[in-house]
Amino acid sequence: MVASCSPNSNSKHADVIIQLALEFLTVINSYDNISIRIGINSGSLIEGVIGKKKFTYDLWGGAVDIASKMESTGIPGSIQITKDTYKLLKTKYNFLEKKVHLNHNNHFVTYLFDLSNNLK
Repeated sequence: MVASCSPNSNSKHADVIIQLALEFLTVINSYDNISIRIGINSGSLIEGVIGKKKFTYDLWGGAVDIASKMESTGIPGSIQITKDTYKLLKTKYNFLEKKVHLNHNNHFVTYLFDLSNNLK
């Protein structure tokens, strides 16, 4: 899990995280028989260190849960983003629309980063 521009807010957080995701894919793709799914969401979160004897840094909140859902429902070797992140990046990159089914009747519109045609 990665949080971009935290704890300080930055209007370019989506740009920063998409560049990091692309670097991750470049490194992973240099190896045989390994792939990753990357999910990105934009929104508020809570972060902090928890524990009394063994300290752990963690992130919480709805935006974190949705980013996790983007990763878990993604396609190996791809970057899946939410509509909130899409709004921040749509003028800079090309995306393919996708629907993710959350349960029986609910779906979520997401966007896959178009790796074959990624720069506008």
